Amino acid sequence: MKVLNGFYKTAFFFRDHVSKYKIFDNKESFLNWVEENAGHHGGYYLALNPEKIFAASKDKNLNRILKTAQGLIVDGVGAKLAIQYVLSKKYDRVTGVDAMLSVLQVAQEKGLRVGFFGAKKHVLEKVKKVVEREYSGVRAVFFLSGYGEDKASVSQVLTNHPVDIVFVALGSPEQEKWIDRIIDQYPDVIFTGVGGSFDVLSGKFLEASVAASNWNGMVLSIFIGTKKNVPKDVGFVTVRVDGFKGKKCLKKYLFALVHDQT
Repeated sequence: MKVLNGFYKTAFFFRDHVSKYKIFDNKESFLNWVEENAGHHGGYYLALNPEKIFAASKDKNLNRILKTAQGLIVDGVGAKLAIQYVLSKKYDRVTGVDAMLSVLQVAQEKGLRVGFFGAKKHVLEKVKKVVEREYSGVRAVFFLSGYGEDKASVSQVLTNHPVDIVFVALGSPEQEKWIDRIIDQYPDVIFTGVGGSFDVLSGKFLEASVAASNWNGMVLSIFIGTKKNVPKDVGFVTVRVDGFKGKKCLKKYLFALVHDQT
């Protein structure tokens, strides 16, 4: 029942607001938009899935914020099926992690200035190492955690150190609300919320597809992490297997993804 509710809420959201949005039908069109707007017109794009629609249906402020996005990525099987149902047009699914890595590749090729804001300091330090190693052409302007002095100083840093793109990893819906409060002050900057993508990039989570097929909209993924990071959504089917990461024994969780989760 929850899956069906998610589908219809997402479908109605697209139906009611499709004329106001730039909905990217594939990754190429999304990256073209990034190239055209980074450092020139700025903007706000988000990866939309049923989980955000559920939250917005209960939060008027979040609902308003979602409607202000200049671009939407179809993130999640439920979102993909819903938008194709409403618009009778094929749309490719682009996950938040894939979008972030693809934007980093564009930033490397174009020498764009990028800011990283959010997550805990130890996660951010690992993200910094990955960016410096794998995306050396990116002009990384700052790495600020979502806590303490870093969070308090981010506005000043943005003012004193211009950037083209800012990745915000505060978790949803806090990241969307933070962007909404600050975006008008920086009209030339592209902002986007990336949820747990910093965790994936840092290696805290290893996310990998284990099924090439898309059987009845079901996608299988592996998440390696601590038990407290396991999504609590009842739509997930969980299988536990003992595993190791470094010296600490962790758990490998195999999820049959029957309901999208950011």
